[in-house]
Amino acid sequence: MQVAEAKGLPKLKYHLLPRTKGFAVTVQCLRNVVSAIYDSTLNFRNNENPTLLGVLNGKKYHADLYVRQVHFNSFLITDQNSCNVMKTLFCQERDAFQEEYYRTGTYPAVPIVPPRRPWTLFNWLFWALLLLYPLFKLLINMINSGSSLTLASF
Repeated sequence: MQVAEAKGLPKLKYHLLPRTKGFAVTVQCLRNVVSAIYDSTLNFRNNENPTLLGVLNGKKYHADLYVRQVHFNSFLITDQNSCNVMKTLFCQERDAFQEEYYRTGTYPAVPIVPPRRPWTLFNWLFWALLLLYPLFKLLINMINSGSSLTLASF
């Protein structure tokens, strides 16, 4: 906060003060290569903080992801100073989105839930059946052979 006051930048409640030099160089190099950049924010519902131990124990975390596309031609970047101003505005907007999320539990935009795709299940079932079939066939042949030595060695 003291650095923001010293530089005359706005105080951000939920984000750190942006480091704009690397962002400025990246934007100037990518401007002729890509047409847009993506700004994303990830929050977990009910103020949950996921941990590696929680994930390994199978605890479910519900996340909300906010993604917006910003076209390069929607803003004019001529030098590093204008890029710094743009990055500061991005951080102010993200801080406002974060404030809205903590207040209401949703982002200000209309939520989009992607439809479930059955092809992933079909793909998993296909490969599971293809790879497990020889194992089950071997087990059935061992049981049908009746040899106690074969059954004991497995």
